[in-house]
Amino acid sequence: MRFRILAAMAVTAAALVPGAPEAAAGSVLQQGVHGKLAPSDPESDADGQFRLRVKTRGNGMAADSVEVGAKRLDATKAEDGSLPDYHVWLVNSDASASADFGSMRLRENGHAALRWNSRKDEMPSGASSLLDFGGGKVEVRLGDTVVLAGDVPAFVDLGDDNGQGSGARTVSRVATRLRGADGVRAQGYVEARYANLPRGAQERLRVAAVLLDRRSGPYTVVCIDGSAVETEIGTLEPHGRFGQARVVFDTKDGDTIPGGGVTALAGQTVEVRDPNGAVVLSGTFPSIQQ
Repeated sequence: MRFRILAAMAVTAAALVPGAPEAAAGSVLQQGVHGKLAPSDPESDADGQFRLRVKTRGNGMAADSVEVGAKRLDATKAEDGSLPDYHVWLVNSDASASADFGSMRLRENGHAALRWNSRKDEMPSGASSLLDFGGGKVEVRLGDTVVLAGDVPAFVDLGDDNGQGSGARTVSRVATRLRGADGVRAQGYVEARYANLPRGAQERLRVAAVLLDRRSGPYTVVCIDGSAVETEIGTLEPHGRFGQARVVFDTKDGDTIPGGGVTALAGQTVEVRDPNGAVVLSGTFPSIQQ
């Protein structure tokens, strides 16, 4: 029996809800900025782009990443046959601190790339977080010469103004578990996602469950606030060998989130009820802090 339950949860994570492993992790806040690189020499036709990301989990663990690409760099070889050694530097907003994030991989056609990630690469001297470089610059240097440079947009929080073309985005995803009532094998979770994008806010709500009794559906998902006011979220129609079901609302697809949005539902009690009104699953709606 234990093997069947574990197998059912694996099917749900892998097939029913893509991305479920991260949802089960609790909460993830991802902040990112991107922009273009222009040559310092007006005679040069080199250019490039960059992307900086900071992902912070609910347990406080962070993963920073830097991606930089460039084209049409000078790839003239030295006498010993070596290619030029271009490095990516980040400079903070008042130029009081800078950090060398390493050598770019240069090809003979002048294309170059750097991919740095704090999970496997050490943070360079002069840096503690990529957030410190918001409003600063990304520079591609050859020795002490700045070959390409670009302005780093300011990182934004969920509640900040984020105008069109800002180059910044912040996404928060939080999930909480739904646990079965006494004698009920079913399990599930509620996932809320809120994104602050240059084109506006975007929200997604997903409720998923597995091991529901297919003979007893459909099940109703409701949220209950502190005054006992109920908001019906949707219905779960179990199917398949493991009785899996989900309901999804995404404003990107033109959906309206019931109850006024994921931030309005934060902290409310969530119940999944069978057609007779009996509670089979319950939990708390995840809280996204703006």
